[in-house]
Amino acid sequence: MREYLRPDGTRRWLVLGADADPDCQNQRIPVSVDSVRWLGLIPAGKTAWLGRGIVLQGSEQSGQQIRISEVEVAGPPEARRRPLPIEENLLVKLNARTFGVEERATASLSAHGLELECRRGRRPAGVALRNDRVRLPAGIETALNLTYQADAQFGIGYADGERHRLDTPRQVGRLESGSVPPGDWAAATLPLPSSSSPGPVGNGGFTLVLSCPLGDGNATLSNLYLSAGVSQDRPARSVWIWQPSEWLAQPDPLLEELVALETLLVYVSVPISRDRVTHPEILAAFIEKAAARGVSVWAVEGDPHAVLPDGRAGLLRRAKALSRFNRDQPEERRLSGVQYDIEPYLLPDFAIHAEDWLAAYVQTIEALDGVLSMPLEIAVPFWWSELTLNGQRLLDHLAGHVQSVNVMNYRTDPGQLQQFAEPFLAWGVARGIPVRIALEAGPIPDEDRWHYQPAGEGTLWHLEMGAEHLLVLLRNPAIPERGSAYRLVRRSRFEGRRLTFAGDRARMTGTMTRLEGIWSAWPSFAGLALHEYRLPEDSRAQGR
Repeated sequence: MREYLRPDGTRRWLVLGADADPDCQNQRIPVSVDSVRWLGLIPAGKTAWLGRGIVLQGSEQSGQQIRISEVEVAGPPEARRRPLPIEENLLVKLNARTFGVEERATASLSAHGLELECRRGRRPAGVALRNDRVRLPAGIETALNLTYQADAQFGIGYADGERHRLDTPRQVGRLESGSVPPGDWAAATLPLPSSSSPGPVGNGGFTLVLSCPLGDGNATLSNLYLSAGVSQDRPARSVWIWQPSEWLAQPDPLLEELVALETLLVYVSVPISRDRVTHPEILAAFIEKAAARGVSVWAVEGDPHAVLPDGRAGLLRRAKALSRFNRDQPEERRLSGVQYDIEPYLLPDFAIHAEDWLAAYVQTIEALDGVLSMPLEIAVPFWWSELTLNGQRLLDHLAGHVQSVNVMNYRTDPGQLQQFAEPFLAWGVARGIPVRIALEAGPIPDEDRWHYQPAGEGTLWHLEMGAEHLLVLLRNPAIPERGSAYRLVRRSRFEGRRLTFAGDRARMTGTMTRLEGIWSAWPSFAGLALHEYRLPEDSRAQGR
């Protein structure tokens, strides 16, 4: 039996049993109850793409017990272009096409670089490096950097947006020969036009053109990357401390570790009982002690059920308790703000009625804004950058009620981290709202991924039950009386290290330093945050 909540607080149950309840919506499955390993609902909007396959992600024990954490159904082709990364070689993301009616240009593009050879001629010729699915990062000015060798002068053209679509690049610079000794590599930096905002396929695109000289010539590019000027010093780092015992029982080693991490903001879980902070004097003393170290203290609140009517009422009472705590304290002993990490998408029904849940989330944030007497921050997953509510971007619904946003950007690949952070940073620039980017530092287990494709017989079925769409996972392949079957075609492993830096502090700190340098180009960037960071055991021992 699986429970599905609705945002109004009503409950539904998905029940597997041999006897049908006449008061419920039913769907007969021509298999025994024992042969079903798992079942769950999927959004109606996803069913149009089931023909492209289904992926179940989760874990199993001894081949019997199975837990599905995620159902992945391919959607329509991505309509938005991805932002190009900063300080990464772009040659691996581009396709090369030579041009010229005299066919006097030949080019070779590989992971090692681009080689262009031109023969003498009067007609325009050269190579175009293109990618239709990317765009310049939004919200900042960028420059194009080339590392090259050339024995003649080559023109450089660039196009994005409408010029990219029409294939009409404009001249932006030259590769000069003789600027360095033979065999050495020269460098060129070319400022690019202001980037456009993230948008659909009709915007963006990237074209770089190298034009041949009139005479013979050879050019080699070993690196092509974007750079951006830094608009600010590195912003403050922040850390979540979910266990109250960390600051209640051992504040000194905690603060020492935070200072060692160069942390200037800490989110702490604050115990509240009977609508009052449980340990007000200890909390106030910790805030004052942290302030002496240059660390500001925020409370963090979070519960997926907080968008439900009862949960929202409880969250508002807790907000009033935190506000009351601040009113009772002198300024130097007050919380600096409250972050709300609510995560309604963890509830089973979220994917089925996402827009209803998002509306309830917005109502909850609006209500908190009405009672909280200090800055309000929300923590949101990176994939919320694309969500809309009533035809308007979800973030825009929230902009008038929050003072900052913290993006749970839980990946470890630097390219993905840049890609997922950029829409929020650009939005923050446009809205004047600070944006923090969070990395995961806590343990995340590996999970299995089961890949299914349509078939006449299979262990995964898709069935309709009235207006609902049901997936049923069986122990053995079978043919459904109605609906569709899917067979298992392969099994893969989703590694937790793709999401978290847990156990690899050196990689984490190196990545943080690099990304801070890149993201500081956005005026909205308010710093990196670490989630689930744990005090080293030696620090804990010192605090005992």
